[in-house]
Amino acid sequence: MKPLKTLLSLALCAALTLGLAPAARAASSVRVKLPAFPVTLGAQTVDPANEEYPFLVYKDVTYLPLTYYGCRLLGLYAKWSPESGLTISDAGAKGAYQPTPRVSRNGGALYAQIAAGKITICNKTIDNNSEEYPFLLFRDVTYLPMTWANLHDLLGCVYTFDGARGLTIDRAADGSASVLDLPRYNGEGSVAAWQGWFWYQDADGWISRAPMAGGASEKLFELPINVMYTDAPAWASLTVSDGKLYMTYHLGGATMGHDESYRFHADGTYVTLVKRNGPVGEFDGVWLHANGSLMPSPGNLRVSYDEGATWEQFGSEHHVYGWSYHGSKGGGASASYTASGIYKADGYAYLLATDAANWGSVQPDANGDYPEQFSAVCRVDLESGETTEIAPNAAAFRLAGGAVWYATFDGELRRCALDGSGDELALRPKDGWKLKTFLADESFVYAVLTDELLVGTDGVEPHFATEVYLAVLPVDGGEAELSLLGGSVESMQLDGGYLTLLTRDDLTDVMSLRVLRGGEVVYERRGPDFVAAGVSDGKLYYVLK
Repeated sequence: MKPLKTLLSLALCAALTLGLAPAARAASSVRVKLPAFPVTLGAQTVDPANEEYPFLVYKDVTYLPLTYYGCRLLGLYAKWSPESGLTISDAGAKGAYQPTPRVSRNGGALYAQIAAGKITICNKTIDNNSEEYPFLLFRDVTYLPMTWANLHDLLGCVYTFDGARGLTIDRAADGSASVLDLPRYNGEGSVAAWQGWFWYQDADGWISRAPMAGGASEKLFELPINVMYTDAPAWASLTVSDGKLYMTYHLGGATMGHDESYRFHADGTYVTLVKRNGPVGEFDGVWLHANGSLMPSPGNLRVSYDEGATWEQFGSEHHVYGWSYHGSKGGGASASYTASGIYKADGYAYLLATDAANWGSVQPDANGDYPEQFSAVCRVDLESGETTEIAPNAAAFRLAGGAVWYATFDGELRRCALDGSGDELALRPKDGWKLKTFLADESFVYAVLTDELLVGTDGVEPHFATEVYLAVLPVDGGEAELSLLGGSVESMQLDGGYLTLLTRDDLTDVMSLRVLRGGEVVYERRGPDFVAAGVSDGKLYYVLK
């Protein structure tokens, strides 16, 4: 079974360790005892006598086990590595404590060990050998001394003690996020936050959802078995676009298989879009589908006026629609196709298309080489199907700020009016730089650029390293602002005015999360292994490995 993963929600989400905090090396032993008083953790009262990892008392100070739930109670993230030792940081998110029952009751003499090795808590390095109340090890779990300096000053915790109620612990009411566990999440399929729910692929091969505020999950859609590879359920992709939730999965092989696409309603029901390859656009009762495969054929645009029940050919019979195309010899073996989106503005559908009218008569030059041909941004009249090319040499495009923004196959970012007029260069990467991807909303365009540098130091053989930059361009004009991301982009999502970026440092393999709004960074965190991230209704969520 794949390891469970944790989904964190709300505006200040953060990472929590998924298991027991790794134990440091053991040193000398000390006598410890169980608390002789009640311990209340949030709303949960625990019985140390029946706990596998009980709270302990040493020198009249209570010790907290840094198990998964111990960390989650205080909103901590604990990580261990041979180089850095045990690092404990404030995760910003907290959750309910759950006990870990023991088969037999704790009794008799109990001993713990003084933890050895490097320990860092909230950027403070602990010299454990000189501490009056050192970190301890008990049953291979690290224990945190609950002193005022540790809990209140470093971690911002609220805790009280009296003879009747015993010890009561909670985090300060500082707007920290809550935690939602998805125990049936399979750890691989994508997750989306939409309409107050988390939508995800569970371990049984179903698309399920759970309330973002907490509560029971429900199964909605059973994914089919993909017998081509593993006899396991297909992997689903869940995306939110233009306020709608879409699901797509692939069946069959990489070249001869096909995609199936659906759209969910807020009540958990769904509508089938297509069970064939190619992008789909939904426009006020008119659906367009650019049917395709490994090599799409001309005249592949179809229209439906009854939500996909029936389809008919639409547009030009000599255009290949909906695919980013770069090739020669009339779409021969050297062609490269990538599916692209379909958008609407002012009564037109906008999509990439390639004019294939002359493919049969393409002739080589004197050297025997065939001319290269590229897709273009085209607009299709939704009444007549008339197709007009408005931006040539286009590999990808977006509509933003009443304009068409498109990336050329030469690596430029250009823009033009919706009718193709006023075409101009918006961003030219420096020599050697490459435009990797871009997203746009009504205010800003966000472009990812890369640059390969030859680097080396004394005693180290020179090698190429890639630097990744984010360019932010206002859609109404102005200079682009560049910032160094410090790692390759793992995912990039733009929704509701929030850009969510996950990057990975190529040298350290450490992930970073950034959220931008209005072109400015509003949240940034470096640390755990993020799987996915996004913003829903102004709240940040992310999935941890």
